[in-house]
Amino acid sequence: MRILLVMSLLFAAAEARADCAIPSWVSAADGTPVPPKGYILVHDEMLHDVEVRWLGEPGSAHVVRGDGATVMLAYEGRAGTTLVIKGRYAETHYPLVADWKAPSRAPRVLTYWHNVHHWTCSYADSLIVQIDQPVAGIFVHWTHEGRTTEWLEAAQTDGAKVIVELGKIDCGGATISPDQLREGGELKLYAIRFNGDEEEITGLPTRIDLDEMPVDDVGVSGALTPLVSPQAAAPKHYGRRLGAVVLAILALGVLLGWRWRVRAPTVV
Repeated sequence: MRILLVMSLLFAAAEARADCAIPSWVSAADGTPVPPKGYILVHDEMLHDVEVRWLGEPGSAHVVRGDGATVMLAYEGRAGTTLVIKGRYAETHYPLVADWKAPSRAPRVLTYWHNVHHWTCSYADSLIVQIDQPVAGIFVHWTHEGRTTEWLEAAQTDGAKVIVELGKIDCGGATISPDQLREGGELKLYAIRFNGDEEEITGLPTRIDLDEMPVDDVGVSGALTPLVSPQAAAPKHYGRRLGAVVLAILALGVLLGWRWRVRAPTVV
């Protein structure tokens, strides 16, 4: 029993360390293709230097640190190589693609909610907005009581899910005062493409008020799962195989029907 108690305490401590980990993430999911020259944003509450390496011929990378916890990485390399960003907890890989193109339409909002989470070492009180496309970063334009604040923020990703969190971040700082978010204000979000272009994100109400939003504590994992992932692998083609299976099933049906007809008694 004592061993089980100690193990449970250690497990609980490990869970606490995981939940209270210092926030750090890169704006794009691992494996996202990017142009040979472009930008990626990184969020790091400890403001450590961003470390990069290259798979293949080395390119160049320059870090531009702004206000707050967001860092912009400007890079340039040869198509066919891979840029690797070493984060606090993992490495993310970005293959450089010669024929990279931005999506043909503007990114749009899929859903948004009031994120509230409490833990022994910290808490979250924020607005989470999910968009439908991978981005290099987000340019935030927030106006409260006539005063406008602008800053860059790195998106958070979980597979095909892409969100931006604004407000008090769990175990981290606050980009917007939660009181301001409750009082309401005007919010505009602009996607920063990997080539540096900016495009307004559509589908978000201009005025935001947390008191009028649904509340949840699931974070990025609770975001909607897009029906078609922007980074999904190319669909498999089952044409010939599927056709052969269908023909085999039809042939079996005909055979069974013929045998049943032969054996069945004739009613006069």
